[in-house]
Amino acid sequence: MKISLIGYGYWGKNWARLLSNNSNVEFLSITDLDRSKEIEIKSKYPSTAFHNSVDQVLKEKPDAVIISTPVSTHFQLSKLFLESKINVLCEKPLCETPLEVETLNRISEEQAVTLMVGQIFEFNKAIQKIKDLLDLNYLGDVLYVVSSRCGLGPIRNDVNVISDLATHDISILNYLFADLPIKANVSAHKLFNHSLEDLANISLSYENGMSAHIMVSWVEAQKERILKIVGTKKMLIFDDTSTSEKIKIIDKGVSYIKEDGDFGSFQLSVVDGDVYIPKIENHEPLQLELDHFIECIKEHKRPLTDAFSALNVAKVLDKINQSVLRND
Repeated sequence: MKISLIGYGYWGKNWARLLSNNSNVEFLSITDLDRSKEIEIKSKYPSTAFHNSVDQVLKEKPDAVIISTPVSTHFQLSKLFLESKINVLCEKPLCETPLEVETLNRISEEQAVTLMVGQIFEFNKAIQKIKDLLDLNYLGDVLYVVSSRCGLGPIRNDVNVISDLATHDISILNYLFADLPIKANVSAHKLFNHSLEDLANISLSYENGMSAHIMVSWVEAQKERILKIVGTKKMLIFDDTSTSEKIKIIDKGVSYIKEDGDFGSFQLSVVDGDVYIPKIENHEPLQLELDHFIECIKEHKRPLTDAFSALNVAKVLDKINQSVLRND
């Protein structure tokens, strides 16, 4: 399959590595507006062409492109390639508004080509394991979720920290619980960048009573990627920075026990038990994402992270950013 890469930044370099090592891929070209990257690209990938214009990519007629560029360019680039009957995998978030996502989905269906968004955590084996446990009600009723996604940079100048980092948490929550929040409250701050928020605390409320609390920051000294799920039976901690203990399941919970006496007289019972660490297969999520994209094109399958998934993320992002505007 002939694939071209658009954008050679942080994620673009990871995509280039995987594309060059994939026996199912003819890695046609890398396109980037920064001509200074040409020397590095030609040194690492001598058989792959370098372009600084997408017009040159269209002339190559690739089967698919992977778009790893600033968010503000996602819509126009994706639209261009989809209308040219070229399959597209675009990094998250797919677009800045739900309307743009709907437009791209319509074009992909009209042109009968694959449109996929790079919501990488849905290809993370640990997150998939958590999904399986939740579907089995292993944790009991989920009361709340807490996520912390912090670190020192990279500080972006095209989107705020919510669109950059919280997009991951939103896609994870949508995937795990198959539900969207009905309300969002946000406290966001512009600490170092006067035009974009670089710290945000997000609270999401769901119709079933569950709540989710997300902290995202570009200005933390220590990198942290923690997800905690508190259930009535058990509690779970996912640490994406851990190399050996990605998931810890803690046998702790709270339940009500009916006491003798008047109706409505209850006692809280606290369960405090063992810690269980399930074995997680060690597969690079980005590689699994690429394999899935190729499979969907070849077999005409709808991707796990399709436009509908991207639309749900865009709806939640829009709800959050509307809260930010109200609080300005």
